[in-house]
Amino acid sequence: MDLDKIYDNVAKDYDNKYQSAIHKIEDYIISHILTSQIKSTDTVLDLGCGTGHVITLANLNYMQYYGVDFSQGMIDDAKSKYNNYTFVNQDITKMDYIKYFNVILAIYGQVNYIGIKKFCDIIQKHGSKDIKYMAVVYAKNGHEDYSYTQNYQNYFTKQEIKESMLQEGFDASVKDFSFNGKQEFTGQQQLERTLFSKDKETNNCKYYIITNFDIFRKV
Repeated sequence: MDLDKIYDNVAKDYDNKYQSAIHKIEDYIISHILTSQIKSTDTVLDLGCGTGHVITLANLNYMQYYGVDFSQGMIDDAKSKYNNYTFVNQDITKMDYIKYFNVILAIYGQVNYIGIKKFCDIIQKHGSKDIKYMAVVYAKNGHEDYSYTQNYQNYFTKQEIKESMLQEGFDASVKDFSFNGKQEFTGQQQLERTLFSKDKETNNCKYYIITNFDIFRKV
């Protein structure tokens, strides 16, 4: 089965899959990061937008948002929840929409599917001069949250991510996110650990955050 069909099949129940305590903490952290870094005047390209959950997490208005996903099922669900927003059913590596965005997001796992270079290509093609970007990447821990698409995933070490981004001209921070075995942490504790984590390899998290957001540059 192709990857887009897998997401078509899970689209109607997708949001319900991510309602546990740790998922709420993850939402809290992503929301804190996005709302602190994205202005209401920024234009946002949401790569692999899924059901549009980033709109709620980042408190985005319909005029600043453009979501793209290759799963028609995901797009249909997103439109049912956010009927004034723009969603396009298209492969994110083949977008023909010519516009420059201030913010480009890939949350979660899109970079695992398309690779780091193609992610950088999208930023270069569709990003403005002052582009801000953030991706959440699956770490190689086989967590059940993303095991159902594991056959389509590429995994990268933090060092590989940093080196590959630098080769394409992007000096990115690469941070641990959602720490394995630490579900007893409060959202604030997990947030602080994410913000202050080092770029070195630790292998104890579900995800990596790739970004040039100032919130990470200041720590």
